[in-house]
Amino acid sequence: MPRPRSYKTRAIVLAHLDLGEADRIITLLTPEDGKFRAIAKGVRRPRSRIGGSVEPFAELDLVLARGRELDVITSVDVAHAWLRLRDRLESTATAWYLGELADRAIEERAGAHPVYGLLRRACQLLDDGMAPGRVARWFESGLADALGVRPELDTELAGPITLRGGESVPVEGRVVRVDPPFVSLRFSRGVPFGVMIEQQRFLQHRLVGWR
Repeated sequence: MPRPRSYKTRAIVLAHLDLGEADRIITLLTPEDGKFRAIAKGVRRPRSRIGGSVEPFAELDLVLARGRELDVITSVDVAHAWLRLRDRLESTATAWYLGELADRAIEERAGAHPVYGLLRRACQLLDDGMAPGRVARWFESGLADALGVRPELDTELAGPITLRGGESVPVEGRVVRVDPPFVSLRFSRGVPFGVMIEQQRFLQHRLVGWR
């Protein structure tokens, strides 16, 4: 049975790229089909019906027509606008950062992926006023879990550890957990997803648990 020529999906816009005089290529993240690109025709014209809707950091209900190379967006309804996160510069910058992480982490047309739910929840938290730094760390941790590359924060040590000020604590045979806020995830050139412990903050770490 042939596929229908048009279909509906919910999506979050990750990025867009101008095409020609009035069109845009929109990178979408969807709950069923994962990430893919589509064309929004005429959206840069002042009288476009959908031009103001296909912007990053809004959850949209879309109707698309299948194309030879890229599908075409024909209808847009805004499901969640998350307008408050746009009123705060730090929240907006964090949303861009999280969108870029999601974009780089997922292959195009790879199918359903839990990153959609993570990004949707992160946008809602930013819109609700949660501290952007906390939202970013939460998203990074969840993304690492979804990709199967989350670092092991419980590390068994073979000898004493020296804290700031020169104090040594015997920890041989025990497991020390480093407080997660001291761990930051970064992309690096040539590596899809890298983990870097910021040395300056790590030197100021505290022991938060024993077992």
